Amino acid sequence: MKARALFNVACVLVFSTAVGFRFQQTAPQDPAEKHYKNIQIFNGVEAKEVRPAMDAFSSALGVRCSFCHTQDAKGEFQWASDDKEEKKTAREMYRMMKKINDDNFDGRMEVTCATCHQGNSSPNRIPPIGQPPREARRPGGGNDANMPTADSLVDKYVAAIGGQAAVDKVTSMHIKSEATAEFGHLTLETFAKSPDKVTNYVQFPQGLFTQTYDGKEGWQKFGNDSEQVQGLDLANLIDSSPLMYVHVKEGYSGFRRVRKDTLDGKDVYVVDAQPKAEGLRVRLYFDATTGLLSRVWTGQQTLAGLVPATEDYSDYQEVNGVKIPHTIVDTGTDGVRTFKLLEIKINEDIPDSKFAKP
Repeated sequence: MKARALFNVACVLVFSTAVGFRFQQTAPQDPAEKHYKNIQIFNGVEAKEVRPAMDAFSSALGVRCSFCHTQDAKGEFQWASDDKEEKKTAREMYRMMKKINDDNFDGRMEVTCATCHQGNSSPNRIPPIGQPPREARRPGGGNDANMPTADSLVDKYVAAIGGQAAVDKVTSMHIKSEATAEFGHLTLETFAKSPDKVTNYVQFPQGLFTQTYDGKEGWQKFGNDSEQVQGLDLANLIDSSPLMYVHVKEGYSGFRRVRKDTLDGKDVYVVDAQPKAEGLRVRLYFDATTGLLSRVWTGQQTLAGLVPATEDYSDYQEVNGVKIPHTIVDTGTDGVRTFKLLEIKINEDIPDSKFAKP
């Protein structure tokens, strides 16, 4: 379901390789200071938590890495350098944010960088004017008595894409697609096999990026460098399987609160889904008329707050008795990408060797 998850990781790793970074084998519990130089506010934090926190900073302020980090004459980032005042300010702001949450919310992440910045490099101190009053929403809350249940909306989606019998027959997918992003055009190929095996190939100008999960372990490779995929990155890899398009029920632990909203001028029902991986929030947007899935919103919990992203689905076409979206628009902290699914093969005989460590 998450083309974004694959694409974002691939972009980070390919870019990092281009500027001289190489995969480093670290245990999941290794502290950040063992993996990175000049760590000051994330001492003792697991190294794998640092990059998601940087994504949260970037999203909250609407900036890229170069806002805080210096680059040398070759364009390579000097991550450990403290030459930029913005980097020093970011540390102080993080300490302030943490103190506010510790002192007022028992350490819960209620106040984040986004609370004040809202996508701007400087906080907005001026309240908006000229806007109509908005109806207050109760925190949490249950379903309205007249609202359909979450399970009924999921069932309607299954019926809309072909029905449970057709869905149950889908055991593998082989998809070829292309992506258009701000830096150019890429080709992708994905193999997926029930219950959760998946392999992704992304062809970058710099080379081929491979990411695979054999049902037990996940790995990724670019050039001659490879590393094991762990933690939330592993959960996102598993969730990148296109089988999630049809096996929505099996993809989540459960479904909760329902509310009504509009998306691109159309009425939608928004369902809170319970992902199987910790640290994620998911909302499913179902078209109120057709029952088809229009959007998946995800929020990844980090040390600096949630990092949001959306995938919008359209152009549903029938393939072997089930409807599959052929256009996916992915919006994340690093821009907008459009995926076009060019070729889809369902129930192709895919050997297990296709999911072996690359």
